[in-house]
Amino acid sequence: MIEDASHDAQNGGYFETYDRDWKLGCEQRLSEVDMDEKKSMNTHLHLLEAYANLLRLWNDDGLRKRLRSCFAFFWTTSSIRRRTISGCFSTKRGTTARTGFPLA
Repeated sequence: MIEDASHDAQNGGYFETYDRDWKLGCEQRLSEVDMDEKKSMNTHLHLLEAYANLLRLWNDDGLRKRLRSCFAFFWTTSSIRRRTISGCFSTKRGTTARTGFPLA
């Protein structure tokens, strides 16, 4: 279900907020302090964790491909790599929202 409904084949990554009928939600915020973006690093971090653990039990090439793709999206849009605490949210095309402050 995650792959069918949530994976963004065009721009990479995974969308995270849906209506009950699995249509992308109009309001993307999960709380008042969240940005209104369709993808977040938190969602991708949880998917990485879940897919990595599933791969330990189910050695599947398709799953391995999705895990690599999710990691690549996480790495290329992660602000930690850019040495800032920001970018917890990603725009539809995968660009990191600039809302944080430098670590160094």
